[in-house]
Amino acid sequence: MKTLIATWLIIVTAAVLMLGGCSAVFSPFDKVTLVHLHTANIAYASTPKGFVVTPQEIKKVVPITKYAWNIYADRDSYYLSSAIQKFTSKTGDNSWLAKQNGIRISGTSRSDLEKLRVLASKNFTGRIRSPHEMREALGQEP
Repeated sequence: MKTLIATWLIIVTAAVLMLGGCSAVFSPFDKVTLVHLHTANIAYASTPKGFVVTPQEIKKVVPITKYAWNIYADRDSYYLSSAIQKFTSKTGDNSWLAKQNGIRISGTSRSDLEKLRVLASKNFTGRIRSPHEMREALGQEP
């Protein structure tokens, strides 16, 4: 009888966690996928569904020459990740590094892209000079 109650308690707890706030932990929508690889001239995938910003627009604003960027996306944001981070990933999959350490740019709103455009226009060269500048313009911690 105690085993039966314990089993039901575990099942009910798991169901509550899955239906409650912890479901995001297991959500397939939080998967981060590669959208643009810095060595490729074309994007790996089309603009994700629901996004209003394209990877091509990001490439026009963000300096590709000095910093080699890979662009990843989840369900609502892009993540710029330095291509150098590939060396720190044992598997070569940088998606988790991009989400943890990358520069987040909203894909469902043009506000972040406009902030980067304003930042680039303030510089003499018309380009963004560093990742630190981008983080400051977007209000992200360096």
